[in-house]
Amino acid sequence: MTSISIAFLLIQAVATENAVNPCDEPLTQHQMNVCAYEAYQAADKKLNIQWEVTHNHMKDLDKSQDEDGRIGYAEALLEAQRNWIAFRDSHCLTESYRFRGGSAEPLLRYSCLENETKRRTKALADLATEG
Repeated sequence: MTSISIAFLLIQAVATENAVNPCDEPLTQHQMNVCAYEAYQAADKKLNIQWEVTHNHMKDLDKSQDEDGRIGYAEALLEAQRNWIAFRDSHCLTESYRFRGGSAEPLLRYSCLENETKRRTKALADLATEG
């Protein structure tokens, strides 16, 4: 490898290290929408990780409960989660309709989805530490 090639690779590595994340300061509505979507996706990944922890905790609680004819912790949690997803999606669709048809509609929707998902992740974490 020539010294010019090595110098180019070093410059490229430094440039990549110092690259600005476009979501730090999005300049266009499209960038804002994309960044809001990415933030929602990141929150959803954390929710899914917490879901596994909390669901497993509920399964463990089910093992130590006497049969009383009611549904178990894990089944109740699954039902609640399904209902929460339906609520979240409907709620955030309604929130985004403030800009229905406009370029900011996706921003409002994804921001709402992110916020509601973060709230639910905390609620699931709280459930996993109780009992």
